[in-house]
Order: sequence, then structure tokens, then C-alpha cells
Amino acid sequence: LVGAIILFDKETRDGLINFKASDLKLIESISIQTSFAYQNVKLLESLKKSNQLNENIMSSITTGIIEINLFGEIGFINKESLRLLNKDEIEIIGNHYMIIFENNDQLIEIIQNVEVNQERVFESEFILKVGRKKITVNLSCSPVFDDSDTFSGIVVAFDDLSKINKVKSTFKKYVSKNIVDKLLESEDSLNLGGTESDVTILFSDIRGFTSMSEKLSPSEIVKLLNKYFKSMIDVVFKFNGTLDKIVGDELMVLYGVPLKSEDDTENAIKTAIQMFKSLDKFNERIIKDGFKPFKIGIGINKGKAVSGNIGSDQQMNYTVIGDTINLGARLCSHAKSGQILISNSVKEVIGDNYEFKKIPTIEVKGKSKPIEVWSYMH
Repeated sequence: LVGAIILFDKETRDGLINFKASDLKLIESISIQTSFAYQNVKLLESLKKSNQLNENIMSSITTGIIEINLFGEIGFINKESLRLLNKDEIEIIGNHYMIIFENNDQLIEIIQNVEVNQERVFESEFILKVGRKKITVNLSCSPVFDDSDTFSGIVVAFDDLSKINKVKSTFKKYVSKNIVDKLLESEDSLNLGGTESDVTILFSDIRGFTSMSEKLSPSEIVKLLNKYFKSMIDVVFKFNGTLDKIVGDELMVLYGVPLKSEDDTENAIKTAIQMFKSLDKFNERIIKDGFKPFKIGIGINKGKAVSGNIGSDQQMNYTVIGDTINLGARLCSHAKSGQILISNSVKEVIGDNYEFKKIPTIEVKGKSKPIEVWSYMH
């Protein structure tokens, strides 16, 4: 019950008279019509609120949404799409999509295919041309059907990847690309824990850096180190190494995790040899600027190690741990300037392909027996 109609005193020219059955039928009819009118008004208000809510939702989401009707005219566009296209709503609404996307032939072709085939099309990392700029988006173009399952238009959705790509590119400046790609693979990649696998580890550090840095200002040290690391890291990435971390003047490079290949150990050797060649060029440049040349030593080991996310839920580090890693670090600390020291496990893989010579065994911390090593001098 939403209300009532009440009649008092049926008045005629002859005065007040009683109501008849016909009067009851009339008032029932008026009540029904009034009820219908009232419900229609309520429904219209509800629809207006619902439409407003939908528009508010569509406007607030970070996905760009554009609705195209059967005539190809754009009937709705949300704020994110306006931002992406760098246009005002008045320029878009009512215009044909071929006018709005006149510089995007591929997008027009996709919309036309959806019109014909009435099937959803998804394109990842789609290039959207906006004026002179190009924006990378994930594009979804979907047909819309009414209650009777009749095709009634198209919805185009854009997910702007520029912010995501900016985060990724920034992330890759702090963590090796291979690790970033592995971590972004799935949510499981972000869980604490690790797996055991074959790893080749390369350590490289600068000899006499502490005494060298005492004679330089902090800004000079940072500037030199940045130039040095750039030349070294370029070599690491060239041979598919994964930069695990930089500790002071030391580089720790992984081969076999998180990406594995048959050439992991050989790539580590190639990296080490190329590092010395790049170092020669680097030294030539800094000597001209009045600085003393850098000298480095390198250690390489191969074996089983646990790789994965170490730390806590708030902060973690993708790294490797185990005796294999420790021995690699010890080999590096024993290596002289211009020397690469490798273990037997590395030599077994590379065979006689490189000019490594066996040298007297060395004693390292944590090992009860002396370690057999092979040496390469640059």
C-alpha cells in the first residue's frame, strides 16, 4: 500500500446523495491509474539513480570505457578515456568512431571485425596513437547484446600500461630484468621460500678500492663507481647473467636462476673474460682524467644452491644461498688483480675451451680440505 484516495459527500444540484456502485468502480479505476503513475515515477527515479550510479562507477574506474551504438556513434565515454585521448566529452559524444580514431587504422579495423563477427577481440600492448604521441594499452573490444540476444553495440576498453611500464622500468634499475620478469610472472612468485637447482655464480670486486677511495672525494667515488658498474653490468646482461646484487665494489651475478640454459656456465666464463676487456677501455678513459686504473679479481663456482625469496612479507630479496655461493665468494677473494679463479665443477663443464691452468690448491674458510682451482690471467 502506497496511499489512499478518500471521497466525502457526493454533492449534486439536488444536494448530497449517497454513493452508488458505479461511483465505486470509477474510484477503483482512478486508484489503479494513479498507482500505475506513481510506480512509473518511482521506477523512473530509480533508473535515473541507477544510471547515475553506473556513470559514476564507469567514470571512476581506471580502465578507459567507450560505448558505440549500432550506428557507430559514441554514446558514452568515461573520464579515463577522455584523459587517454586528450579530448573533451563534447568532442566525442555523438560522433562516429571512425572520426575519433581516424589516425588509428588498426583500431578501426578491430571495431569493424567485432561488428561483423560479434566476438570479443583482445590485444595486449596495443599502440594507440593520440596526436603525435603513442600510448601502449591493453585493448578489449566486446560486442553488446540486449535482452533478446540481439547485437546492440560495442564496448571498447583501454588499460593504460604507461604507469605499469614505468614501474617495471624503474624496478629493473634496482633488480635484474630476469628477476623482475620472474617476480611478475604470478602471485606465487612473490611468496617466501626457495627451490634447489644448479647455479653458476660469479663474483667480481675491485682490488685496493678502499685505499683508492681514501684519496678521492665522495662525489668522485660515486661518479667513478657508477661508470665502472655500467660497463660491467652491460657485459653481464650481454651474456644473459642475472645481477643479484651490488655490495660496495662487489658484483654478484647468477647464471641458471631464475632463467636456465645449457650455456649458463660458459656464459659466466665469457662474462668474466669480457669484463676485463671492458675494464681496459674504462681504465683508458679514467686515466686521461687523472685517476688511477681499476683492478679487479673474479671467482666463479658451479653447484647446487637454493634460490628464491628471502626475507619477510614486508621486504624480501630474490637471491641464492648455499655452500656453492660461499665458495664462489672465497674464490673471488683469493683471485689476484687480473685473475679469474674457477672451481673443478666449472672446469668440467668448459673443458679445454679456454686457457685455464691448474694452480696449487688453496685453503678457504669453511672447508676442511684444500680446494683445487684453475686460473686464467688477463
